[in-house]
Amino acid sequence: MVEFINCKEINKKTSNKEKILLVGEVQSGKTNKILQIIQQSILADYDMCIFFGGTSNLLNDQSYDRVLKKFENMNLNQKKIKSYKIESIKNINLKSVISSKEVFPILVILKAKNQLSFLEKELFDNINFSNKKVLIIDDEADYASINTRKDNSKIFHLISEIYKNIHSGKLISVTATPYANILQNNTNYLYPDKINTIRTNKNYTGSNFFISNKLYQTIAAEKNEKKSWTKSINDALDFWIISTAKYEYDSKNIKSEFLINIDIETPSHEQIKKIVLEHINNIKKFCPQWIKKNQYYDKILSTENSTQNFKNDLKEMIMKICLQILKNKLIFSLNSKNKQKTNEWKTDKYKYSIIIGGHLLSRGVTFKHLLTELILNLPEEKASADTMLQRARWFGYRLEKNQYKYMKIFMNERTEKSYFEINNLINKFYKICNNPIFFIKKELIDFQKKQKFIKLTGKDIYAKNL
Repeated sequence: MVEFINCKEINKKTSNKEKILLVGEVQSGKTNKILQIIQQSILADYDMCIFFGGTSNLLNDQSYDRVLKKFENMNLNQKKIKSYKIESIKNINLKSVISSKEVFPILVILKAKNQLSFLEKELFDNINFSNKKVLIIDDEADYASINTRKDNSKIFHLISEIYKNIHSGKLISVTATPYANILQNNTNYLYPDKINTIRTNKNYTGSNFFISNKLYQTIAAEKNEKKSWTKSINDALDFWIISTAKYEYDSKNIKSEFLINIDIETPSHEQIKKIVLEHINNIKKFCPQWIKKNQYYDKILSTENSTQNFKNDLKEMIMKICLQILKNKLIFSLNSKNKQKTNEWKTDKYKYSIIIGGHLLSRGVTFKHLLTELILNLPEEKASADTMLQRARWFGYRLEKNQYKYMKIFMNERTEKSYFEINNLINKFYKICNNPIFFIKKELIDFQKKQKFIKLTGKDIYAKNL
C-alpha cells in the first residue's frame, strides 16, 4: 500500500484545490492518520481544518475527543491549536478566531443537515476565504456524503457548497468502504481526483486473518425469527463467558466485550437484553450443571493440562463474570433512545460489557476489548459489501496478549459466505488501487457481476452506474 501524505505532499499545489479519497481498512487506524494529516497541514501553513467527524453523535463525539486529546494545549508552527464542536462555535466569534494568525482552529462537525447549514452560513456569509488555505476532512465519506438523488442529496449539496467556497486547500474523504465513492457518477462535484491508501502494519488483523484462523462460527438464526434468537444468543454468550474466563486466567488484567449486532431498533434490543439476563441468571444458579454440558468448556479442558485447581479457578471466574454483569447492569443497549447507557459505556470503566445495537455499532466505533460478536442480521438478497464490511468491528489490532485466540464471530451461513466474497473484494481493491480511478471503477463493476452473495454498495448510485 501507499503511505499517504507528508508535509511536502499536503503543501503541493497551494493555489489549487484537490479532492483525495483516502482508503484504510476497518479499524486499521484511520483516525490516527487523520490526526497526523491535520498536524502536517499546520506545519504546511494551512489556516484551519473543518472535520466532518461522523453521522452519529457517538461517532462525532469520539472524533472530537481524539482531536482534543491530540491537540489540547499544543502550539505548533507559532500557532495555538484550538478545537471546537458546533455547540462551542455558536458561543464564540468565529470570524475573529479564523482571522487570527496565532490560532489554528479545528471545527469538528456532525454530518447532519442543521449543523452543516449553520456552518456554511457562519463561514461564508461573514468571513473572507480568498487568502485562506483550508483542510477539509470528511470521515466515513461513503456515508451521507454521496449524492443519491437527481436534484442533489442535502448533505452532499452542503459539503459541496462548503468545498466550493474555499479558494485553496484539500478535501480528504476518508473511508474503509470506497465503492460508492468510486462507482458514483464521475461528473459529481465531490468525485475524487485521486485515491490514496493507508498502510497497515504487521499487527493488523483484518479479513484475511480472521478467515485463515477460522474465527467465524455458523449459527442457524434467521432474520426476524425471534424464537431462533434465543439459541444463538445463548450459544454465543456461553462462548464469551468461558473464553473471557480463560483469557483472564491466562493474561490477568484484561477487559472483555460481547457485541450483539441486530438491525431492528429498540424493541428488539430490549427483548435480546431479557434473553441475555435470563441466561446469565441460569448460569449463576446452575453453574456446575451448565459447565458439565457446555461444549466450549470441554474444548478448553481438551487443550489444557487440566488440573483440579485450574477447573476451580475457571469456575470461580465464570461466576465472577456473571455476578458482575448482573450486579452492575453491564448490558448496554446503544441506540438513539438510550443516550445515558451510550455515555456510560463510553467511559470504558467496566471490566466486562455486553453491547446490543444496530446502526450505532456498525460504523466507526471502536471496540478494543471485543472477544465475541453475534450478528443477527440476515441479508434477504445480495448483501451490500460496504454495510457488511462496516459491521466487522472485530477487525483491528488483536495480537496483543493473543487476544484473537479467545475470539469468535457468530453469524449465519449466508452472512459468512458474504464475508468470504467481501474478502476477495478487499484483496482485489488493494491489488488495483494504484491504477487510475477509471480503471479501478471498471474492474470493480466487472468484479461485482461475478458475485453470488454481495453487491458493492446498497446506495442508489449503484444501479445508475451499472
